Amino acid sequence: MKKLFANTNEQFTAWASQQGIPAGVVETLIGSAPNKQDLDPEVPYHFSHLKDIMSMNGKDGIPIPAISNGFLMIGCCCNGDPVAVDFQKDVGSVYYLSHEGMFGNKNLRHVAVQVPKDIHDLLRRLGDDPDFPLDYWDAAK
Repeated sequence: MKKLFANTNEQFTAWASQQGIPAGVVETLIGSAPNKQDLDPEVPYHFSHLKDIMSMNGKDGIPIPAISNGFLMIGCCCNGDPVAVDFQKDVGSVYYLSHEGMFGNKNLRHVAVQVPKDIHDLLRRLGDDPDFPLDYWDAAK
């Protein structure tokens, strides 16, 4: 029998636990994620809704080994570069992954560039810093 969840936060917490995502990262994502109704489904967001995060990292999502490389994809840059949170090495840091280099690449760290130190810094800098990189190539300069 499939377990039913009272809300998206509970569902995300259970899913993230199965993926080995640390509780601190999960709590930060739950506390910072936008509400689905506030997002335009036609626009890419650097930080998506929790259901979208589960979907893009799930079996029907983007076919790259993000989870096994210690990355949880949380959104997308305007050009298609995934935005991911590191949950293995520099826990909580945010990275852009090169969408050109990620397919067929078993080690995504070779096509990743760290941008802000955490989700809060990402959200602040996207809103306040006109020089903040908006995709992988801009950040890799």
